[in-house]
Amino acid sequence: LLILFLAYYYRQIKLNQSIDKANEAIKLKETFDDNTEFTNNLPKNPNLIFETISGTTHIFKDNKYWRAIDNKIVLSNEYSNKFWNINNSFSIESGFYDFRNFNLVILSKNKIYIYDLKNNKLSSGTYIKEYYPGLSSVSEKINRIFCSRGWIYFCGKNNIMLYDANTDSI
Repeated sequence: LLILFLAYYYRQIKLNQSIDKANEAIKLKETFDDNTEFTNNLPKNPNLIFETISGTTHIFKDNKYWRAIDNKIVLSNEYSNKFWNINNSFSIESGFYDFRNFNLVILSKNKIYIYDLKNNKLSSGTYIKEYYPGLSSVSEKINRIFCSRGWIYFCGKNNIMLYDANTDSI
C-alpha cells in the first residue's frame, strides 16, 4: 500500500511539472500574441496611467477611460463617468497613484483633486499652490504632475520641480 501511495505521489508531481511547463509556454505565446492588440488600441499621450497591485492598468485621457488586464484591453475609449464617480465634464490633465493611501491625486484646471479608491469618491478641488504650500513661490503654471520614489514632480512649460512632501519644499 505504501509503494502504491509513493508511486501515485511521484506521478502527480511529474504531471504537475509538465502542466506547469505547458502553461508557461502557452502564457508566453499569449503574451507575445497580445502585444500588438495592446499597443494599437491605446490613446496617444494619456494624462494618467496607474497600475493596481492586482495588475489592472487604468488609463485616462481627458474624460475618456481605458482598462487593460494581462495585456488585454477590456475597456476602450469609454467615458470616465461610466466607471468612476466623476462628472462627464471633469477632464483629467495629469495625476498619479498614491498607493500608500489608495488614492489618485488628480490635476485638473489648476486644482488638485483626491479620488478615494476605497470609497469611489472625488474630493472637492483645492488650488495646487494651496494643496502643496511649497509651490507658493513658483510663478510658473503647473501642467503635469507625477510621483516617483516618494518624490512629486511638477512640470511647467519650461521647468521641472522636484517636491518633497515631507518638508513641503522644492
